[in-house]
Amino acid sequence: MPRISDPLELLTQQHDDLFALLDALSSPNEAERTRALDNLANELPDHLAAEQELLYPCVTGYLAQPVREELLAEHAEIKRALADLLWFGLDDADAPRRIAELRTLLEGHAAYQDHELFENAAESLQPLDITILGNRLHAWFLAPIDTARAA
Repeated sequence: MPRISDPLELLTQQHDDLFALLDALSSPNEAERTRALDNLANELPDHLAAEQELLYPCVTGYLAQPVREELLAEHAEIKRALADLLWFGLDDADAPRRIAELRTLLEGHAAYQDHELFENAAESLQPLDITILGNRLHAWFLAPIDTARAA
């Protein structure tokens, strides 16, 4: 896949990729479901952490503190729902409910970001700030976990 230079497009694409992984959890193929859950377990927390550590500090100038606190609370709920799904597994009778809960939480979170936060950021951030954010996001997602998060 070609590198997406715009950091807001990158995050939006990741939202789409996360929804594709959620869709794959319903596959009739057990190996595909397992692979999707493993990928979701790795990619979703990493995506949320990148938002917290890199995106939100860039947009603090126009992101009201209560909104930021709500976004962080949503992150906690999304991580809790993912943890429940991982703990009980896909063979648990409540797995479809847990997947639906995770999807609902992620849909609300992504919808706000894709249609409001990212649009405001695109209008408010200076081109240099967008470039810096893009470089930091790419370093975050490409570097090994222990070195990327140390910066």
